[in-house]
Amino acid sequence: LLVLVAAASCQDLTEEEIKALQEEGTIPVEEAMRCGIFFAKDEIGLPPIETLFVIKSTWEAPECPTEDRVERAIEHCNKLWTRIVNVMKYEKPSLKKEAREAGKTIGDDICGALKKKGVLYAGRKSK
Repeated sequence: LLVLVAAASCQDLTEEEIKALQEEGTIPVEEAMRCGIFFAKDEIGLPPIETLFVIKSTWEAPECPTEDRVERAIEHCNKLWTRIVNVMKYEKPSLKKEAREAGKTIGDDICGALKKKGVLYAGRKSK
């Protein structure tokens, strides 16, 4: 199960603004929310099976720290990921510097994470 968790109004993000999301956030993580893509477990509240990608930017979250589900944060991140997914393509260079320099793609990053967790087949070109 792939869960997308997200944040704020992101309808007008440019590709450059999306890249800027990878700059370290200024709000301490203890008082902030961050957005990421995870392979979730079946039960809410458990740590994810695998973290695929976490945005480094942070947004104010006065509710934090909390164990409770924060709908505002989920809506914010969902809107953000909806915009990012439209720009980010699997065949584009990897987001990881070393992998990118080796000619790997974003799709390779995702398939690599799946293979590490024991998924034996992750697409028609899987090796």
